[in-house]
Amino acid sequence: MFADQSRFADCGDTHRNESEFEIISNDVLQVSGVRNCQMLTIKDNVTLEHMIMINLHLHNPSEAIELGDYLRKHQCEQMLHWLGIRERQVEAKKVFVFGDFNTEPGETPYRMMKEAGFLSAYE
Repeated sequence: MFADQSRFADCGDTHRNESEFEIISNDVLQVSGVRNCQMLTIKDNVTLEHMIMINLHLHNPSEAIELGDYLRKHQCEQMLHWLGIRERQVEAKKVFVFGDFNTEPGETPYRMMKEAGFLSAYE
């Protein structure tokens, strides 16, 4: 899981009722043949702030070893571009990206997420 570190400092009260949150949008982006990512934009009805949650599954390196890093890089680029579009539409207080990255620290998608300002739950 990656969380945008610039917006993660104050998580607030963690004992909240689910009715205090409203799903504003629920979208899916197909990043390749059978791979996709889902983006939820959620409004906190107490603070009136928005958060974005993205779940994705990047290419499995064992499926095509020679293309693995290239495909995961491309899929991660698509997701980050999509996130950028959403962030221009709604000001999100927090952004979470989680799922199966099929990558190790030091590989391209991992570096891309870190360079985009995200913290890794892996570290």
